[in-house]
Parts: sequence; structure tokens; C-alpha cells
Amino acid sequence: MQNLETRIPRHEAVAKKLELEISSFEINKKLPTTRQLMKKFQVSQFTIERCLQSLADKKLIEHIPGRGYFAKEVDLNTESSNASKMLKIELCFFFKKDTLNNPLYGAISAAMLTAMYQKNCRFNIFAYEEMGCIQNFKDHLMQNRPDVFIMMTCTKISFQHVLDHLGIPVIHLYPNVQNLNCLSYVIDNHQAMNYSINHLVDFGHEKIGLLHGQGYDGFYMQAQEERIEAYYNIMSEKKLSNVNIDYGGFSYEAGYKATIKMLSFPPRRRPTAILCNDYNVGGVYSAINDSGLKVNKDISVIGFDKIRKIDCLPVKLTTIDIQWADMVESITKKAYALAAGEKIIPKEERTKVKLIIGNSTGPIRCAKHI
Repeated sequence: MQNLETRIPRHEAVAKKLELEISSFEINKKLPTTRQLMKKFQVSQFTIERCLQSLADKKLIEHIPGRGYFAKEVDLNTESSNASKMLKIELCFFFKKDTLNNPLYGAISAAMLTAMYQKNCRFNIFAYEEMGCIQNFKDHLMQNRPDVFIMMTCTKISFQHVLDHLGIPVIHLYPNVQNLNCLSYVIDNHQAMNYSINHLVDFGHEKIGLLHGQGYDGFYMQAQEERIEAYYNIMSEKKLSNVNIDYGGFSYEAGYKATIKMLSFPPRRRPTAILCNDYNVGGVYSAINDSGLKVNKDISVIGFDKIRKIDCLPVKLTTIDIQWADMVESITKKAYALAAGEKIIPKEERTKVKLIIGNSTGPIRCAKHI
């Protein structure tokens, strides 16, 4: 039975949850209404009012009569700041707006938000169009004044120039443009391909197909380029000349179409194994079945990313785990250090990868492919 003396008052518990949420708000962003908060947290109006007053007392929000409550920049001159500055860190996705719905990016940003909150950092997450206006981007930075800016999947060096001009330290996450003057986190794509191809070769596979995502929605992706290059190099080193490579995108439909095309090749060119990703693998599985073949027994399949979505597949997928949780921990520490004024050596950090063995790979069966 819980000790009553250790129980947290309900309004304080709600305040902690709401404080975590508003830590990612832009300055002057309006909070939900009292009624909306009551419904969200399933508490009374009195509890919400006490919660909001608590956050207002801490100078995290500001009440404007007739308009509501708004996220507020920390006032460093108040006693509540304990004479210390709350560091502000931003994470920006340079992609289409729906990138925030990506399960991998969503998991990374949520984990980073929690980690930054634990370090008492103000953390804001937003998306910006790759072809978006540079001046609007600059205006956003000048308004929010982050201590550190984390750029995810950025493809244009002009955004970096704006940050350099404003003197804002930058960390690149999965960059699509190389910048040797910043700390960058990049997946070890060559090692990932090495693990995958070696695993298949150990099972006797020689005709290994690759479904890449380069050019998705008109975007250049450094990671995809590296995987394609690694694929060609490793296949060449192993003297495996029956190369099959095609665009497989990141959807069920694209994976299905590309796999049907590969499996329609003459037997001497038809792959016995396919490298894809965890987003299009559902289409790959369906195409294999619709071609009268079976995953593992006839065609081995390896994915990439290890997202939770693959847990629903009928055959447990062998896939590359990019171990993003370890990366988030490292980025959090480095971002906090940069924001606090420490010097960080600019370099490219290759994040570790691991092959997770499932049931989608197995020994080659020559009878179906001669």
C-alpha cells in the first residue's frame, strides 16, 4: 500500500507532465484551453487552475487576460531561475512536414525530449521544408535564440551558413550534406551492408538484390548513397556478379512493385535474397507470396532500421538495428555541453549497427532458381 506521505498532489503530477510538453513549445505559443486540459488529463478545473498557477509561478508560462496562457522564455533575473540559465536546444527535421509521423524519427525525438527534460533543458522540435525560405528560417532562430541547434537530414548548406552567421553551435543528425566543421552522427552504412551480405553468403546466397530509397520524394539521401556504394563494393569483393538493384522506396506499394519486377527476371538473374528496409518489407513479403514463393524457404529477406512495425510481420524479420537509443544518449550529452559553452571537437561519429537475426533468412534452395 502506498505511503500517503510520499504521494504527489494531483496538480503537481499534472504540472510535471505539462511542463514536459511545453518545454518543446516555441516562445509565445498558446497552451490548450482549461477545458481541453481537463479532458486531456482527466482532472477537475480546480486541479488545472492550480497546475497553471504553479507553472506561472515558475515563469514557464504567462497568462494574458482574455487570451489564455502562453509559453514564456525563462526570466534569468528572477529568483526562480536560481541564478542559472535554462539552456535552449532545438531539433529541426529538414524534410516534408509528415516526416514527424515517421516511427523512427518520432521515437528518436521523443527519447531526446525526455533526455533533455531530465537535464532541465528547454527543448523545441519542429519541421522545416528543405526548399523553405532562408529568411524565415533566420527569423525563427532570432526569435527563439537556441543555445544549440540539432539539424536532422539537412540537405542544404545554406541553412548551416545562417547558423554560422548567428554564432549558434550545430550538431548534424543523419546529414545529407557533409560539413567537417560540425559534429555529425551518421549510421555506419558500410558495416550494415557488410553484416547483411556476409550473413546471406554464409547461407550460400550469391544473387542478392538491393531495394534502395535514393531519390524518395525528390530528396538526395547520403545514407542511401552509402548503402548503394557499399553494396556494389562488397558484392565485387566477393566476386558476386549477379547484381540486382532497384528503387524500392519506403512504402508497401513501392516494395511490392520492385520485388515483383526482380522476381520476374530469368532464373539466372533472379535474386535468392533481397535487402530492403523495414518500411517497404510488407510489400516485399506480399510480392514473394504472390509469386508462388515463400519468405526464407525460397527468398531470404533482410530489412533495415528495426522499427516496431516489423513485429506484426507473419515471418520474423532479420534486420539491421541502428541502435538509435545509444546515439540519442550521446547527442544529449554533447548538445548540453555545447549549450553550456564547452568546446566539442568537430568530427563524424559513425553510430554502431547490429544484425538482428529473425526467421526471414535461411539456406539457399537451388531448385526454385535454376
